Amino acid sequence: MSPEIADRKQKLSRAEKWLFAAPLLVGLTFFLMPSGQNVISAYYPQRLVGHTNSIYAVKFSPDGKLLATGSDDGTIRVWDVQTKATKYVLNSPSWWSGIDFSPDGKIMATGGQNKNITLWDVATSHKLKSWTAHQAGVESVVFSPIDPIIASSGWDGSVKVWNKNTGRLIKTLFPDRAGTGMGPPINTSYAAKPIAFSPKGDVFAGTDLIVAKGNSKSMIRFWNTKNFHLDRTIVIPNYQNEIWSFCFSPDGRKLAVYGGDILIFDPALGHIISKMEANGFALKFFPDGKHLAGTNMGSKSTVDVFSLETKLAARAFSDSDNIGSNHRLDISPDGSTLAFGVYSETKNTDVELWKIDTTPEH
Repeated sequence: MSPEIADRKQKLSRAEKWLFAAPLLVGLTFFLMPSGQNVISAYYPQRLVGHTNSIYAVKFSPDGKLLATGSDDGTIRVWDVQTKATKYVLNSPSWWSGIDFSPDGKIMATGGQNKNITLWDVATSHKLKSWTAHQAGVESVVFSPIDPIIASSGWDGSVKVWNKNTGRLIKTLFPDRAGTGMGPPINTSYAAKPIAFSPKGDVFAGTDLIVAKGNSKSMIRFWNTKNFHLDRTIVIPNYQNEIWSFCFSPDGRKLAVYGGDILIFDPALGHIISKMEANGFALKFFPDGKHLAGTNMGSKSTVDVFSLETKLAARAFSDSDNIGSNHRLDISPDGSTLAFGVYSETKNTDVELWKIDTTPEH
């Protein structure tokens, strides 16, 4: 080791030293956030090569060992995160945009342009069950963390909850047309609504955009999962953007909303806790509940990592030169890896895995 490198190594942060313990990494990008000794480090991405068109869905399994990605090329690829190899490929004549794993990791639910929800055995890749869920493509599918329930949202504007064991419809929460007392047609320009269960599974939430007389109101509706009765609605003040994404914090006490700026809510009281300037599509809390990752709708593929404490962001630039806006991401259950896929206007459609460290230095 040269004297110059040896001197630099003495000045390394705790996070940087990890690089010398893993010399096979091809590079390293650092992002320092002025929040005391809080250091965010991002290690240059490893690539998962196989998709030939835009990435519409990215999801880690509950144990973090697998990553499922859905694409406009008509395939879902399930990857071994450790070896970076494709474990198996599921084929369809159309795109896939919704993927989720059951809480025990044994079943994978998928949805896409064929209007169906399909359940797969994760270990064998065998199809378990499939049923028509919507009158248009399925955008999102999510498992309840506690009940045998799957929720879905579709491009017909509807949100529905299903019994995962039988495929039976339990309730339609958003209709595909107006006329139920909920106002005029909802989300007219973005019909498929983001949806999520709270971490405890006692609350289900979905977004809404009411357009009337030239004005629009963004809101989030909350249902009690015991009977799926509508409990409350949060109308977001001075926020007329479509909500592209939202997520609960791991303890369920915060709700992050992404439709331009990032707003952090108390979901129980409906109060805005904080606001961070941003312009992105996908959003995800880190397991520590103190950081958020959000894709950036700029001219190049980027991911911002936000500190809720400082409201500042560190930016990781992809080197793929992908140009696109609707980037998809997920974070591994242990918070160490960020998976990133791009709705791309170029031919480079690799999935990137970034090693991320958000733990404070002592």
